[in-house]
Amino acid sequence: KRRLLIFSDSRQDAAFFATYLENSYSQILQRRLIVSTLEKYREIAIRNKWRLQDLTGYIKRRLKELQLYPKLGDQSLENEAWKWVLYEFMANDRAIGLEGQGLLGFTPVLPSGWSPPPALCNPPWNLTEQEAVTLMMVLLDTVRHKGAIIYPDNVDPNDTFFTPRNREYYFTKCAPVQGRVLSWLPANDGGINTRWDYLMRLPSKNGEPATYKHAYELLKGIWDVLLTGQDHRAAWKDYFYSFIDGRNGTVFGLRPEYWELRPAIIDPDVKWYRCTKCKRLTLHNIRGVCPTFRCKGKLVACEPAKDLSRNHYRKLYTNTLPLTMYTHEHTAQLTTDKAAEIQKLFSDGEINILSCSTTFELGVDVGDLETVFMRNVPPTAANYIQRAGRAGRRTSSTAFVLTFAQRRSHDFTHFKDPLQIVKGEIKPPYIEITNEIIIKRHMYAVALAMFWKK
Repeated sequence: KRRLLIFSDSRQDAAFFATYLENSYSQILQRRLIVSTLEKYREIAIRNKWRLQDLTGYIKRRLKELQLYPKLGDQSLENEAWKWVLYEFMANDRAIGLEGQGLLGFTPVLPSGWSPPPALCNPPWNLTEQEAVTLMMVLLDTVRHKGAIIYPDNVDPNDTFFTPRNREYYFTKCAPVQGRVLSWLPANDGGINTRWDYLMRLPSKNGEPATYKHAYELLKGIWDVLLTGQDHRAAWKDYFYSFIDGRNGTVFGLRPEYWELRPAIIDPDVKWYRCTKCKRLTLHNIRGVCPTFRCKGKLVACEPAKDLSRNHYRKLYTNTLPLTMYTHEHTAQLTTDKAAEIQKLFSDGEINILSCSTTFELGVDVGDLETVFMRNVPPTAANYIQRAGRAGRRTSSTAFVLTFAQRRSHDFTHFKDPLQIVKGEIKPPYIEITNEIIIKRHMYAVALAMFWKK
């Protein structure tokens, strides 16, 4: 019967936070289930070198076993599983997602028999064959991280699940205006982008510096020959889906089915690298250069299980007990009957978290509630005491009250000296009888009352 009461000073904030909490917790459980699926089918996943579609199939199986969505049929469960996997694949949450925590990475399967062309191994970069392969991985990651993928037919890219990237993105060779169609090459003369920036920061083994033209021509050649070419050298062409867009010509998106999992949570052979400056993790390392745009940090070998063992999000994804969460809002916009119904459900424990406005300050007894959160410092000590007083109203329970200070002068003042509001004196209520506005209101009230009485 774990319950949490959250106070906000505005109705809009209370309604928003109820939805935000439920979505955030759902995402934690989704990632926890992905991790537990990999752990459960560890041997199969490693032996068969799972790809995205394989993980999706086994997540669907787990959803059926656990009956998390009892009202959904097989097709709907598959749709749900695909959304979870694609969300991680695009790394919408770069820092706190499964990839950002070193639990699950993705790499494209190398084309059969492909070997890097001489252009990648010649001056000014002089890449080894393995470094040239890694370069392709890094460049394709820049497309993946932008969400330029082809969604399966049963997944809607406009689904709010993918917010704020719930729209389709594509790449083209050169897009002058950046929008849903992104540019592989720097869009303008003398312009730069992530791919150009990375190439320019790759040091040359022979000391020969790279020029703007060198990097531009190499990117252009990779696009024209390897990714979209028309002869046998276009080994990566099948990894993209292309079609003609009315305004932008031919546009391209990655095919997820060509990508393989790197399940570091179950495979100790997966090697990660971490930037000393931006702290991002990556599977790809060429001469210690961080692939993050304009980052001057250096990549060093990393063991996420050890180096991130105390990370809050990693703990959530690997140890969270999947309890059910039901949230609801309680504001003045609700009818009296609906508000009473929600209050009862919360008291009975059927609603775990209630996000409310000031409506819950007075005259509400929710039994053995133990925990209250405040989304901001209340206006006065009286408000604080009323809100904090919702918890610990039984001798058998203990109250825990947590107040968040927002970035405003009122909250900062009480953050610096919290006892002022926790132990502050409550001023007795009073009315300024010389206030002309109050006098008029009372006169109107008396006049209207007499009118209706007559």
